[in-house]
Amino acid sequence: MKDRKSSSSWLFFLFTALYLWTSYLSWFIFAAQLLYLFFRRRYNLLRYHLVAGLTLLPWFPSLFSSLSIGRSTLSRSPAWGNVVGSFSAKALALTWVKLIIGRVSFADKFLYGGIVAGVAAVHFFYLRLSPLRRQPLLWLWLGFPILMGSLLSIFLPVYSYTRVLFIVPAYLLLLSSGLASFRRQWGTIIVIGLQLTFLVYFWFSPQYHREDWRQLVQDLRSDPSAVVAMPSRAQNAPLLYYGWDQPIVEPCCEKIEGNKIYYLRYAEDLFDVPRVGPANLRSAGYTISSQVSYPGLQVDIYEHRN
Repeated sequence: MKDRKSSSSWLFFLFTALYLWTSYLSWFIFAAQLLYLFFRRRYNLLRYHLVAGLTLLPWFPSLFSSLSIGRSTLSRSPAWGNVVGSFSAKALALTWVKLIIGRVSFADKFLYGGIVAGVAAVHFFYLRLSPLRRQPLLWLWLGFPILMGSLLSIFLPVYSYTRVLFIVPAYLLLLSSGLASFRRQWGTIIVIGLQLTFLVYFWFSPQYHREDWRQLVQDLRSDPSAVVAMPSRAQNAPLLYYGWDQPIVEPCCEKIEGNKIYYLRYAEDLFDVPRVGPANLRSAGYTISSQVSYPGLQVDIYEHRN
């Protein structure tokens, strides 16, 4: 029995250390667990927990460097904060919405609102059967990172529902606990059926597929005269990965040459908020002749007026 406890403690240490290295915001889970272990007087696990936290010490120089870069970028481009994760009631509401229906959305806002309201009502019904007094650790796991991430985002834009995916297991466990407390099985069937429906819709809808950089590069290569332009060359990694080896122009601050310019509007809201690049293209005598859309990507094709 003693060997089994020792083995479990080391596994607790190992997985705590591993999740600490996955995401900055996951550190809030560490803080929540610390509070739980302290107030529950689980001092045996608390020691392993604190030692796992010490494994982050070698990463602190990189953390301070990242914070400095973030503050610098925010001071140069305030809109960057709004895009990557500033604090707002909408961000909090969206976290709840994505917890219950996943990454899907619907163009018809009335349909979207109706679906969210209906599914939320079902989830609320079962979550109330998992009260805080019965599941304190799970509620801490779910709520503490959201609260602390939101407060931190007032000063540094870090909060987004995509950055707190680690709370999804806590939410599902709470929902499962509520379903298990309900005697009738039809509730479980309804909840699982809804989740499967949203998953299938997400998997088979092209609008949710990843950015199709491969097809974009193939099409660019088919045009020998193609000149590629982007708001920022710092975002050219996907092009390089799929084999694009020609120069890439930043029209916001570089000389523009060529009869046909393929302007890839990727991350434009981050790196060219005032749209200086398109304005410079127009000033240089280019007009949009056509537009091409790929999953997750928009390309404006400019041709020079001779």
